[in-house]
Amino acid sequence: MPDRSPVAVGMRVLVANVKGESRVLVPGQRLPDGSESIFVELLGEGVRVWRPVWARPEGDRKTFRLPPTAPAGESWRYPPGSLVRCTIEDLGDGPVRVATEAIE
Repeated sequence: MPDRSPVAVGMRVLVANVKGESRVLVPGQRLPDGSESIFVELLGEGVRVWRPVWARPEGDRKTFRLPPTAPAGESWRYPPGSLVRCTIEDLGDGPVRVATEAIE
């Protein structure tokens, strides 16, 4: 049986390309366009792995719109562009927002 313990990718910092320049931000901070870092589970990895993505909040601070595309070769639990509900979870390196339910 495969190990199902949490493994996270890029937990401490994320690098974002904002208007042609790279910025290092910690999870929970916002980009100038209002996007925030959340984590989406990757499928087909053999263990639980989460991808940090920049998602735009919609309405309450629990609902986010995923980016319109995923990196080549990745399969996300929720399709790119989906509206997802997030909860705060500890993936092993402190609390972060994790996509836990598709709304549409």
